[in-house]
Amino acid sequence: MSSFGLGEMIQDQRFDGTSGFAMDTLQGNRDITGNPLENLRNGSFPTPLLSYKEAGAAVELGGKEKLGEREAYLLIFTPKSGSVVRQYLDVESYLPMKTMVKVNVPQLGGDIEQTTEFFDYREVDGVKIAFQVKGASQIQSYTIQITKVEHNIEIDQALFSKPAAVTGK
Repeated sequence: MSSFGLGEMIQDQRFDGTSGFAMDTLQGNRDITGNPLENLRNGSFPTPLLSYKEAGAAVELGGKEKLGEREAYLLIFTPKSGSVVRQYLDVESYLPMKTMVKVNVPQLGGDIEQTTEFFDYREVDGVKIAFQVKGASQIQSYTIQITKVEHNIEIDQALFSKPAAVTGK
């Protein structure tokens, strides 16, 4: 689930591993279908790279590139369906630095490129977590600042499904 607000604009996007649903002030409540749904499936937590073979995807090493002052390996993730993802990993730590994907958005007339960058890695319970995430596309940019990370806590699974107020249940 992702949810954010910018002034009067609010977006709530949910994905339960199979289906997706979005609520936002610009486009209203709607099921996520087509290419955007495939991209949600391909990017399932924690990373599509853990089970790419089972999902029928391919990953290839695209070489080394410089991102700012750091060297990065480029991995090209090609899913069975959905958009190709370019993932940059730090050559020393192997932590994600940047992700780029073209997403088909019919409401905007075609493909847009989305870039996500990861900063301020900190260790939490032995796991490195990016505490700052910056995203950008032709239509918006945002920064997410993580303040707290907890592992292995109970989470209400309803948070990932279409809200009952929308389904009428």
